[in-house]
Amino acid sequence: MKHSLNGINKESVVKDDLHSMKIREQNVPFRDKVKQFKKFIHGLERARQISYYRMICSPMDRVVSVSLNGEKPKELIMFGSNNYLGFANDAYIKQKVKKSIDKQGIGVAGPPILNGYTKNHNSLEKRLSDLKGVEDAMIFPSGFQTNLGMVSGLISSDDILFYDQYSHASTNDGLHLAGISANKFKHNDVADLSDLLSHSDSTGQAFIAVEGLYSMDGDISPLDEIVNLAAQKNSICLLDDAHGTGLLGENGKGAMELFSIPKAEIVHMGTFSKSFAVNGGFIAGNKDLIKYLRYHARPYMFSASLSTAIIAAIHAGLDLVESEPWRRIRIQKLKDYAVEKMSGFEFIHKPESAILAIKIPTKVNIRESCLDLHHMGYFVNAVEYPAVPKDQERLRISLMVNHKEDDIDGLIEALETSFNKQLDQCPSN
Repeated sequence: MKHSLNGINKESVVKDDLHSMKIREQNVPFRDKVKQFKKFIHGLERARQISYYRMICSPMDRVVSVSLNGEKPKELIMFGSNNYLGFANDAYIKQKVKKSIDKQGIGVAGPPILNGYTKNHNSLEKRLSDLKGVEDAMIFPSGFQTNLGMVSGLISSDDILFYDQYSHASTNDGLHLAGISANKFKHNDVADLSDLLSHSDSTGQAFIAVEGLYSMDGDISPLDEIVNLAAQKNSICLLDDAHGTGLLGENGKGAMELFSIPKAEIVHMGTFSKSFAVNGGFIAGNKDLIKYLRYHARPYMFSASLSTAIIAAIHAGLDLVESEPWRRIRIQKLKDYAVEKMSGFEFIHKPESAILAIKIPTKVNIRESCLDLHHMGYFVNAVEYPAVPKDQERLRISLMVNHKEDDIDGLIEALETSFNKQLDQCPSN
């Protein structure tokens, strides 16, 4: 590369962004807010500085057909999907779904507490509880609602939650929904968590919310230490293993298996929108706790059940998780190859699985780079505020089992071309 990218501190060159908009919208009448945002977003569109809401015109796979801003679709190598294990267009899963539709139709049109609980929903819950090594499980219509239901359904106003500062937005929204007391601890900092627990004066139950694999940085929680700390402090651990389920561990059971953690008092949360490539989520734990949540988690009680077609897809995905460990092995090999080849770039965190988050060099416009990659044939996600803090924008690369080493080589060349183009245009200091 012509420019070293290691050790660069990110300085935002994107002056007009959602963070700035949020500041400008304070104390502004509602209709004026809408007008301001319209002007802001149209300005980005005219300047061709926006890559969101690209239209996917083909099945989700290694190569996808994509339309940008209504233009004629073009083929891109997909590095922006959570379809880690390649299930989104898998022949075996599609066959199983087709058979299910012929036998059971497409859906149930009702919540699980009334008419939306079928034999296949029940059998999937049993498989999920077996996967996590607990007694029971319950299924939600989306991953976001799963976290909302877990936090708001379990934690009362006299309890307290300690949560990692990088916890998903759904955990934060669950706090607001429940109106509970909470303390944020530094990311993956067990000492900070321990200090907060020791100084807490709450008389209720303490809960600790962490993730197995953090989606924006690509790093893994020190779960073994956190579980031990939770046991010492008589706390209950809420484990969001959305990105780890199916992907981490020898048998795809997630972060608990990765760390070989024995049975502990943990409430497991997972989703079907990552490795399983559909939608929905689940909570798994002891039978009494799950029974309690079925009647206290409002996002579960008042939402229609997942369609039987999606339930069939998840069943088929679990078949492959159990019978085809080569998919997880392949992801790890691709990750190791990418990390070695990308030594000229700076990662937000050293990648530990299928997620690679690349820092943006000083004076490089993340939006321009994302669109450069699009035009060079690569679909990569630009992650900006509010998904990450204002000064931590990154290009987020997701590996899929059907990627080739040549795909990674081409992506690296495209990244270098985009970054160097912008750096060459900057006046020298």
